[in-house]
Amino acid sequence: MPTEVVAEPGSPSVPSWWPEDVPLPKGRYRELRSAFLGADARALEVSDVSSASSASAADLLVSHGFVQQNLLGQDVYLNSRHTVTVAEVDNGGTGVLIYTLAAPMTLPGIPEMGDIDLDALLGGEG
Repeated sequence: MPTEVVAEPGSPSVPSWWPEDVPLPKGRYRELRSAFLGADARALEVSDVSSASSASAADLLVSHGFVQQNLLGQDVYLNSRHTVTVAEVDNGGTGVLIYTLAAPMTLPGIPEMGDIDLDALLGGEG
């Protein structure tokens, strides 16, 4: 008979490395590790969230001063210190959110946006 592997549920305490100015819903917290993230980004799973949805997570971030942008099809939340993404994961009926935290615009897969002079680009004087 196969053995079911159950992931460790996480802690009820937010990890000490998580910035206080990046709000999280109440739940259980577990750091996720991936080579994809590189050295400048970290990921956090928030499970046992009563109303886990990326929309409620977005509202919480925006209410704390983050600006929501859609870059290359991914909602990204920005302030002067952090770039945050939130993904909602279907975990068999329990709410799970995956937060990715990085310094401003250092998130893997999202290019840094340079300054563009639209007037010069469109043929104006610049």
